[in-house]
Amino acid sequence: MIRRNFFLKKRWFFLVIFLMFGALTFLPEWTRWPILLGGSFLLWLHRRYDIPWRDTLKNDGEIFLSPIAGEVVKIGMWTDPEDGKSYGQLRLRMNLTDNWGLHLPSSSEMEFLKEFPGKSLSRREIGLVTEENLTTHSHTDMLLRSKNGVGSRMRFVHCVNGRSPRIWMKSGDRGRGAACFGHYPFGGSLIVYVPQPSDILVVENEKIEAGQTVLAVFKSQE
Repeated sequence: MIRRNFFLKKRWFFLVIFLMFGALTFLPEWTRWPILLGGSFLLWLHRRYDIPWRDTLKNDGEIFLSPIAGEVVKIGMWTDPEDGKSYGQLRLRMNLTDNWGLHLPSSSEMEFLKEFPGKSLSRREIGLVTEENLTTHSHTDMLLRSKNGVGSRMRFVHCVNGRSPRIWMKSGDRGRGAACFGHYPFGGSLIVYVPQPSDILVVENEKIEAGQTVLAVFKSQE
């Protein structure tokens, strides 16, 4: 089962609790409720999943877990024009009510991370925009390499009513499957590229859970 923890960073948790306690102790009664409601709202905004990561270690990088909570908008194929490699493409959407934590899809190493400027894109349009137009929008590209040497790509498309993802990993950092590696304030859109051959195990409009839903299974290339 997934357990919900309030804060991605403990210092914010203790700061909000301290302010709420101070409001109850020292402030007039008419000012307490706005502060208590505001503190509770901040706790809700920064909630995250505590993933049972020990259950994901046994896959040894052969499965690709969902890095976000949300829904599958569109599934297709994409060929990299630079090297000609084919990828399965999954366009995912995080809504305002979804949990905004980011979790590693498998035990892997960060190989590349870069933010590109541009105009923001509404999360409702992620299933309609063409691959060529995606590069004109503000996005963050991320490349992961699993323990088995399988490379996968993720592209965070910045949302007009959100912010760019806050990613704590850097190039060369390694993490276990389902480990929390960042935070996507107010949600947004994510495009996942899984290398071929692989089996896509989700369908369009399916609800997904971060660190638990299996998006794809990699096949060995023999």
